[in-house]
Amino acid sequence: MKKLKVALGVLLGLALALVLVAKLVLLTARDLPEKARFTLDLAALREAAGPIETCPGSAHAEQVARMEQREALAVAGGPFSKVTFGFYAWQLRYADGTSVVLDPVHSRRTQEKQSKGQPYDDGAWARQEKAVAAASAIAVTHEHYDHLGGAADSAHFASFGPRLKLTAAQRRPLRFGSVDRDLSGEPTLESGPEGSLHQVAPCVVAVSAAGHTPGSQMLYVRMKGGAELLLVGDIVWQESAFERLSTRPRLVSSIMGEDAEAITHQIRAILDLKKAAPSIDVVVAHDVPAMERRFQSGAVGRGFN
Repeated sequence: MKKLKVALGVLLGLALALVLVAKLVLLTARDLPEKARFTLDLAALREAAGPIETCPGSAHAEQVARMEQREALAVAGGPFSKVTFGFYAWQLRYADGTSVVLDPVHSRRTQEKQSKGQPYDDGAWARQEKAVAAASAIAVTHEHYDHLGGAADSAHFASFGPRLKLTAAQRRPLRFGSVDRDLSGEPTLESGPEGSLHQVAPCVVAVSAAGHTPGSQMLYVRMKGGAELLLVGDIVWQESAFERLSTRPRLVSSIMGEDAEAITHQIRAILDLKKAAPSIDVVVAHDVPAMERRFQSGAVGRGFN
């Protein structure tokens, strides 16, 4: 009996040690490089955007859905308390009455499939549907359902044609997080090597940044009034990742099939841009407090009304 107790004690100790190792290793961040392998050049972004006279006069964002997640699974080193993820679509409005929609959010049907029971705003979906139907261009930071689903799930999908700006990679299905529609076809937006620039619409520029997904890109937006935004999609999920110099936990990144090394270089490039040009607003897609600050300051209009 004594030997059995000793053996059980040893097994318990090993099990606890394995749990500790798993927590310390699998939930840790990857180190950021001292120097990014590409540069976000503000002068080049502005040149690619085109004349400031052609830029949008206002930017608006609509929160269509929400979900809760443990922060430690969103940002390595974060607390285990829950954090709210907001799912926002963007609309840019131009002086000539045209508009561009970015990252249209998925439908209620997809919300129930992916995050059953989490809050969803049917009124916001209806406003988004009106916006995508009228948009002169629709583009996305990447091909996950929560950024592309508002186009793929839309009742207006058949009418989009070349207005839906997708790269070749964004048209391919993923092993994780794909939309429920076959998007195969010719690309309607160019892409290229990491850091290459491709105009989507007047004053909207895609920056190729494969990593989170093969079709990931950042979207630079220059406003007519001089403000500048960089929508970074899901390179990180919360602004605190930049503050912590952190990534998603290794385990989460591995499950999602990300190119984790590419993401570390993208984070470094974004941090370098922010240091060189502090006025640029780096938009993290799902950070609710950051979006509330934009709404309250008037920098971004709340909703598509």
